Amino acid sequence: NVAGSTGEFASWRQFDKMWKGISLGGSSSVGNAGCLVTSISMQIARSGTKIGTLPSGYSEFNPGAFVTTLNNNGGFESGGNFGWRGFQSIAPNWGVGDFITLNESNNKELAIAISRELSSGYGNENYQKFLVLQIHHATSSQHWVAVNGVENDELTIYDPAMSGTTLDDNYKNWVVDGYRVMYAKDVPFVRVVFCDAKAYDAGYMEPERVTD
Repeated sequence: NVAGSTGEFASWRQFDKMWKGISLGGSSSVGNAGCLVTSISMQIARSGTKIGTLPSGYSEFNPGAFVTTLNNNGGFESGGNFGWRGFQSIAPNWGVGDFITLNESNNKELAIAISRELSSGYGNENYQKFLVLQIHHATSSQHWVAVNGVENDELTIYDPAMSGTTLDDNYKNWVVDGYRVMYAKDVPFVRVVFCDAKAYDAGYMEPERVTD
């Protein structure tokens, strides 16, 4: 198995009864508008980064623990919008980078752009990157999904609202606005892209396994 590609986090949904009713800064709830915080929770769990102090009532990390921590530490702005802060106590080695706007005209170009982003580290220390993708539809509000990687020119995702595993599966006619870069400073993995007949993004693995 490629490290970080599978796990309980892959089945997390924002409307899970364990956390769907938790408010987002006193406005709305995870079940109604928690696609972003659930996607970020997926990436934190997937990365293997150190989990710090869990809030009272939680024995393990999950979207409920993450949102409760944000609520306790001013992580939300007015209207329940995530302020990209307030998570340091539960994910002390997690960092947030820029939002990158995308203008790619089709999903193949999008896959190339995402693969290029994931093929390089973040900053001078080359920290591993983890992305959350913002999309929207003409008749719907915006939605966020966690990016897994690129396979056979398709963008693979973890979706907090649906079970499909590629962007085409779930959101074929949606518009991609861009993505937010995040990174883990303490994960001893490297990203590997095999270049055989065609490029294949193998995701993250331990450095010792690269030559296996």
